[in-house]
Amino acid sequence: MPKKNPDFKDYAYLLDGLKFNVTDTNHFNVNTKIEITCDNNHVYLTSITKIKSLKQDYKNCPHCKKQKKYSDMSNIPFDIFKKYADENNLNIVNVQEFYNKWSDVVKFKCKFDETEYQIKVLSHWIENVKKPFICNICETKKNGFLTKDELQNEIERISIDETIEDIQVSNVVPKFNKIISHALQTKIIDQNRWIIKEYNGSKQKAVVLCNVCGYEKSSYLHDLIINEHKTGCIKCRDKKLYIKFKKNILSHCNINNILPINISKYSKDISKFKCNVCGLTFDKNCKNYSCTDFTLHCPECFKSTKRKAENGLYNFIKTIYEGEIIQNDRTKIKPFELDIYIPGKNIAFEYCGGIWHSSKFNKDKYKHQKKYNMCGNIGIRLITIFEDEWEQKKEICQSRITNLLGMIPNKIYGKECIVKIIDNKTALDFCETNHIQGRGHSYIAYGLFNKDNIVSVMTFSKPSVSKNAKDYEWELNRFCTIKNTIVVGGANKLLSVFRNSHKSQKLVTFCDLRWGSGKVYEIMGFTFNKISPPNYYYIGNYTKWQRKHRFNFTKFRLIEIFKETNSILTEEIIAEKNGLYRIYDCGHKKFTLLCN
Repeated sequence: MPKKNPDFKDYAYLLDGLKFNVTDTNHFNVNTKIEITCDNNHVYLTSITKIKSLKQDYKNCPHCKKQKKYSDMSNIPFDIFKKYADENNLNIVNVQEFYNKWSDVVKFKCKFDETEYQIKVLSHWIENVKKPFICNICETKKNGFLTKDELQNEIERISIDETIEDIQVSNVVPKFNKIISHALQTKIIDQNRWIIKEYNGSKQKAVVLCNVCGYEKSSYLHDLIINEHKTGCIKCRDKKLYIKFKKNILSHCNINNILPINISKYSKDISKFKCNVCGLTFDKNCKNYSCTDFTLHCPECFKSTKRKAENGLYNFIKTIYEGEIIQNDRTKIKPFELDIYIPGKNIAFEYCGGIWHSSKFNKDKYKHQKKYNMCGNIGIRLITIFEDEWEQKKEICQSRITNLLGMIPNKIYGKECIVKIIDNKTALDFCETNHIQGRGHSYIAYGLFNKDNIVSVMTFSKPSVSKNAKDYEWELNRFCTIKNTIVVGGANKLLSVFRNSHKSQKLVTFCDLRWGSGKVYEIMGFTFNKISPPNYYYIGNYTKWQRKHRFNFTKFRLIEIFKETNSILTEEIIAEKNGLYRIYDCGHKKFTLLCN
């Protein structure tokens, strides 16, 4: 049974004793705004969702609460500021009995260095009164930032004969500045890694040289000592990375029987290789060399294995079509390739291997939509087929391809058929057997019968509660015909029965651009509305490399499945971390129709 739409009467008891007004009772849902009037005639908005969540007290007027807060803070006594000043070593400069939050500024002075501070917004100070006060000047001295003259005086005070241990027990300056003083005398920092070339005081950057490779850079001396792991020599680091990079690439070359001709200095640059099997020389960007899924292979040898699945599609088309068929055409939509192109029909096919077309290797989510649009601009209809469709629903794919090429063997006329309302189970089972997208959803279903045999089905569903119910009342969810059969006028006949029963109601439907162009909906009277961005599915080891809808892998669902402890990560990062990758389609066309 369909879920009952929410009725305001079911929730009226929550507002007992309050003056309220529902903004829209005709299309009520749990998010409908409710106007509540308090005893002081303040009007504020809430909803059933907010009331049931208990995240706010809907009987407590926010306007009254704000007025009370400001009323309580109208006069702040001097004793509060006196206590705060004593706790934080401050003196109050402008002493008065009361402080008004709108007009007065409270001035403090540090007891140690006489630095003056003031609070301009008393309401902000009251909310943060528990935070300890920090004098900037005292904090700076505490951390040991000395001027050039102060540090020079300290250097002169320390004799050259003193050891580093003698300096560290001194109480004149903080510890790390003592180390800097010693370093200046010996002209060496951080175990002979850096040599000081030019010094301008502890508050200014010094010029230092790497004692290993001579690399020159500017840096604060205390950073070189305290944050040594963050301030190492870039040139030395690059050299270590290159050694690691070259070692990794050579291991891949040995595994795949490839000869390295020129390995670039940086992984982001192009390196040159030669295949020892076929002799092909090729270039490769190895920027992801440290990733576990990085592969280094000959593109020509790899192509022969990659095309095996695609050749299955090509061989099927050859069995039903005798005209010219071109494989791997790169002349029509440069620089992209058309896997299979049929000039006589102006139709092309893109075969998408699950792993190769996923975000594991292809980060451009608009790639399939770009190829679709580029083909459309030159009059070619592009059909994009995913690998799991061809493997799991091969008969449906073959039926649709046969229909696209005009080679369908069986033809039935709609005028010879009758329309009947059928139960949802029968409709969904028919869609599972004959529709490329499977079962879908159904609230009302119609079947087209020819000699007591069901040959076509059309299902309709209502929008979910999460969608805007005012946008439309119905969605044409599925329409399909029995495999290897075309029913002339069947779609129009099924839709006419629905329109007669639901007059003045708005109907929408969506066309998957991987397989269709939406022409059948325009013939039935629908109006084109818009093209949506590419939608994505998830694919990976967890799904056995079969596409699964993204609703199965929301962020909270992923956290639950993979026991992820870091909830700050995004859905996509959590998914890729656990071997799930996104694969995008070509987008959808939206059509609308007002039943009459």
